[in-house]
Amino acid sequence: MKSDLQFKEDSKLIHEYLKAIKKKLRPHTKAEKKYLTELKNAMYDYAESSGDKPITMEELIEKFGEPKECANQYNVEFDTTHTDSKSKRLTAVVISLVLFIALIITICFTIFLRSELKNSRNSEISKIESKTIIIQEQTATETDYQESRKITPVSQPTIK
Repeated sequence: MKSDLQFKEDSKLIHEYLKAIKKKLRPHTKAEKKYLTELKNAMYDYAESSGDKPITMEELIEKFGEPKECANQYNVEFDTTHTDSKSKRLTAVVISLVLFIALIITICFTIFLRSELKNSRNSEISKIESKTIIIQEQTATETDYQESRKITPVSQPTIK
């Protein structure tokens, strides 16, 4: 069984190796985490099987391959090298297309509203003039009252 010091040295070395692999991996997905967890467990098992002697980076490379090779193997196995760039390109195309369609719709709507505004200004309804009728109230004064009460003599028939 390894001592704590040897275990820490092995852990540090395994961590450096995994860090080098993470730099070469493209997407950060559940599959990547699973792959790295399985690889780490395999490395710890290898470190335990080595007995009391600490493992070296050369031994890890000999047993598991160069970090770049491990990353490439993962990328080929899960086809992430092309999928990642394809999905990014596809996403960019879709977003561009949606924005372009939104722009076209906005332009068409603006043209429609402008023509409707012109039509409403030129319509017959807007040409109708409104007339204001002012009703003036007349107040009857006494003189007006008296004048209205004046009796005008009826012309009398003349006899011949």
